[in-house]
Amino acid sequence: MYKIALLACFLFAAIHYSFGQTLSVKGTVTDSATGKPVANASVFFSNTSYGAITDNAGTFNITGMQPGKYTLVVSFVGYQTYSESITLTTAAENINILLKQKPALLQEVVVRKYLKDGWEQWGQFFLENFIGSSSLSRDCQVINIKALKFSYSKKEEELTVDATEPLEIENKALGYRIQYQLENFTFKFSQKYLFYAGYVLFTEMEGSKRKQQQWKTARAAAYEVSQMRFMRSLFRNRLVEDGYQLYQLERIPNTERQRLRRHEKNYYDTVRKTGMIVNYENTLPPDSTVYFKKITAQKDPVEIIHPGMLKGTDIAYGADSATAALDFKNYLIVRYPKRTIPPEYASEIQGGSVKQPVSSVVFLSLGQPLFVTANGYYYPIDNLMTEGFWGWWEKLSTLLPYDYMP
Repeated sequence: MYKIALLACFLFAAIHYSFGQTLSVKGTVTDSATGKPVANASVFFSNTSYGAITDNAGTFNITGMQPGKYTLVVSFVGYQTYSESITLTTAAENINILLKQKPALLQEVVVRKYLKDGWEQWGQFFLENFIGSSSLSRDCQVINIKALKFSYSKKEEELTVDATEPLEIENKALGYRIQYQLENFTFKFSQKYLFYAGYVLFTEMEGSKRKQQQWKTARAAAYEVSQMRFMRSLFRNRLVEDGYQLYQLERIPNTERQRLRRHEKNYYDTVRKTGMIVNYENTLPPDSTVYFKKITAQKDPVEIIHPGMLKGTDIAYGADSATAALDFKNYLIVRYPKRTIPPEYASEIQGGSVKQPVSSVVFLSLGQPLFVTANGYYYPIDNLMTEGFWGWWEKLSTLLPYDYMP
């Protein structure tokens, strides 16, 4: 499955957070060079439904926010996107945001060599990896697909996707309109590594009471198996109580398999040079043939699951009064046996069955703790790599805003 591109311990009781408290954020957006107000700029907190448009005086007022850590984003045509990570514990007023104008060269649309038929070649692949391939993705649509530009490097075996404007997405499965400002989408085929990042603003869709109830049910189901729920549960030290099973996974290189594969490669290199076509296994003594088949059939790397389930305190601790830290060695298996994998995912994995429990593998790519706040926000965002179910599930069609509460 693709990898996606989020200790010492003290009592978690010291960490407290109330979802009942709401805050407001007020400020102005001005041109950094002229000092003049910037009207009609988009101001929002990424991956939430909190946002506003500046008025003629460049002012904005965002209300109803819950305490937590967020990424504040300001964007307007002709200016560089402004982003800043902030932690809200009290109302914030008189914030002055300075927007820098883009240099003329940066305002040009073409920044790399794009494919003329990029959508025809890579459109479906992009949608499956960005929107997803779960049942929810069938009712999730990118409206302005012409904004997408595709570039492929044969040498690097790398696909890059840019957007000339924020993507407008309708998720009729969960009842959200999404504005997604795509900053990066890269797929490295040699490593089966996907990384994408951007700034997201959610807006609730309108619908009948029946439709609202359908969306409420669908959101709750999506949330139950989400990475967000895991992070919130970790923050409150309720991983076991909330139904998670945690195991340490270690991956060890199979050096003997690698050695035999090198010998085999050297042999076929000789065959290509001499033109002699002989099956490699026929060149081995009978006992060596059996050994060769046995070793090359093994996995590389060898996976070892350490016995015994881990507790929340084995992998996390309170970093401060408002932040938990996730830290562990090697890899972490996160199982959620209360739910089994959907048929769409089962059909994509070897030996997949809808009887298998939801299970993901995560690791810390930067080799440092991952910090988590009460609303499920975590950082550094590129420190957390996921495989398995979350690597397949965590896409735009299943994404929920940080202000979502079941």
